[in-house]
Amino acid sequence: MAPRNGIRVLARERNRQVRQGAAGPEPDAKPGAAPCTLIRRDLALLVDESVTLDQIRENVSVSAGSVLKELRIFDVYRGKQVPAGKKSLAYALVFQAGDKTLKDADVEKVRRRIVARLGQTLGAEQRYQREPADNLTPEKAFERRWAVLLLERVMERLRHEAEAEDKGRKFEALATFLWGNTGSPSYAETGERLGMSEGAVKVAVHRLRHRYEERLRAEIAETVATPEAIEEEIRDLFAAFD
Repeated sequence: MAPRNGIRVLARERNRQVRQGAAGPEPDAKPGAAPCTLIRRDLALLVDESVTLDQIRENVSVSAGSVLKELRIFDVYRGKQVPAGKKSLAYALVFQAGDKTLKDADVEKVRRRIVARLGQTLGAEQRYQREPADNLTPEKAFERRWAVLLLERVMERLRHEAEAEDKGRKFEALATFLWGNTGSPSYAETGERLGMSEGAVKVAVHRLRHRYEERLRAEIAETVATPEAIEEEIRDLFAAFD
């Protein structure tokens, strides 16, 4: 039987692995095993609409080399704070060296190399966001990390589904409306880019939201014992952002 807070257990394990300055090898690691330290850094970029995700991935991979173990986009934004013809992308980068434990200085050097190459080849600009004051209790901070991790995981699953059907570009455009219409771009503008009518875009967004909810419930269902527990987990999920 699955534990009541199953997703939180998965979140705690994932956070242990990818938090900044994560711990070293597991206690039961075999002697001589390579260090398993994973270090995560987030990177926010401002790029032209014409820049593709494949171009960014290719340039990041070349710049980082073998120490880059994971590159995941978790946000695409177009809105009032983004200039016309631009989009804001947020990436999570996970680093690991097979022969040594990476230090913060090592990762920072790679990150700067990545930013420099993206600027030179794609005209990308790094975005900086002011960190909000952290008045959260340790328990509340963990609940929020759990929630963010779960939502990222659902988005990643949906993105993979779309890419498998060769609909990655469409997904990227529609995903900006998942949490509501920010007004820029509009449904009509998105339809022009995708070769769809405004009405068709609205229908596609509605279906994507429905699919997101289905996937979210499926992720939670794998870790709880009863259908009633799913509803409780969802309430806890959104309470984490209060």
